[in-house]
Amino acid sequence: MSRVYGDSTPFPYDIDYIELLRQALDCAVQLLSAQQSINVAAERFGNIELGQRNSRSQLGNVGDAVAVAMAHFQASTDERVARVATMIAERAARSVEEAQRGFDDEINSLAAQTRTIVDRAREAAFRGVEQLLRVHDIPGNMQSLKLTALPESYSGKVGVRTPFGIDAVFSLSIPAEHAWSRPRRVMELTQGAEIHVPRESGWLSKKTELTATKLDRLFITEASLGDMQSLVKLRKAPDSGSGYQLSVNLEREPRTVLQLLKEDGTLGSEPALALGNEDGAAVLGLWRRLADSMQDLFARRQAMLSAEFDERPLRDVESPRQVAERIVQDLAPLTVEISRRSGAPGELVLRRDLGEGRREETYATKADLREKTLVLPPDLRAVFDPLGLNDAPRMSFGAPAPEPLRAVSFAPEVRREPSAHPVAQSSALPSAAPSLPE
Repeated sequence: MSRVYGDSTPFPYDIDYIELLRQALDCAVQLLSAQQSINVAAERFGNIELGQRNSRSQLGNVGDAVAVAMAHFQASTDERVARVATMIAERAARSVEEAQRGFDDEINSLAAQTRTIVDRAREAAFRGVEQLLRVHDIPGNMQSLKLTALPESYSGKVGVRTPFGIDAVFSLSIPAEHAWSRPRRVMELTQGAEIHVPRESGWLSKKTELTATKLDRLFITEASLGDMQSLVKLRKAPDSGSGYQLSVNLEREPRTVLQLLKEDGTLGSEPALALGNEDGAAVLGLWRRLADSMQDLFARRQAMLSAEFDERPLRDVESPRQVAERIVQDLAPLTVEISRRSGAPGELVLRRDLGEGRREETYATKADLREKTLVLPPDLRAVFDPLGLNDAPRMSFGAPAPEPLRAVSFAPEVRREPSAHPVAQSSALPSAAPSLPE
């Protein structure tokens, strides 16, 4: 179903952008709340540490003063006076040393508490990003998928690369009733697939010839689908036996490459073979069937297993604010454009064609969106300024102020809408999608 702006001009994405914006704000608020916790903990630690340093310095001065005062008496010709003066100096030094050790223990304990607070804040930031990327496909996202055969099923991961610098890997949930919940043979996707592979022939003088080989009965033991490059491994059994690795590259024009797999699944020593037109067409046909049959799996991502921000682990990022700023800056241009075309003052409006002359409207008021940010201090709320949520409603001169909108929602039930993923197309595609770990 196509979507349009509030002024009925075409909207470029078939996604519920209003709901996406709401959850993106929730994510950014969680990131900035984590930043606030880190800031408060760091400031508290810094203040206490400064006070402790001052106290340690004063204690040192006390020890020095006692030592200087007692030095005169320690030089006394009266043995008793010298002995008492020495005892006082030594006890003062021990007292100062004990008090300074106490300061060190307090600082170490406070440092541990601060690290715990920071770690919890970073974990909260991680979970905020997980919730956003698990549910929504951000405009400009690139995704990849990897399935690996087990004896009775497949395990899978989904990679997500965002336009704001986050690369994430999610676990994949495959329902028991799904076709990819069990090992599959090539014949289940396409019948009669055949390629020519190098084989040795001849009794006396061995030579290598290209021999027609049917793929029907081979199992798909691994499938990695990306926007530019994909890889399929076919073997005699779901997790064992020799076979073939087929690579598909779409960077300029479709190009397919064959490599032989040994019994243990590793690549053989034979050189890679670029497939000709007929064999390449057969591999591309298999690849398209794979991509089509796996399309819905991209939307079945679950827990975020790992994530990086600008190639650094997200949990190690010192400033969650930087992540929030990137998210807001990425969404701001489209949000401002929706506002400009909405027509209704103080609202963001999108409509979806339902057919037969009917449209469904989804909207959010800027006031409601802005309210999400009010839990933050003013300096952190400024991160949301590019979204234009503080803009005054447009009104004609002399016209009365509009009545506050009632809490009536025309938004459909919130659900994930899988986007048309580029691996199902053979046309030109954007830059490379994230690679998935082994």
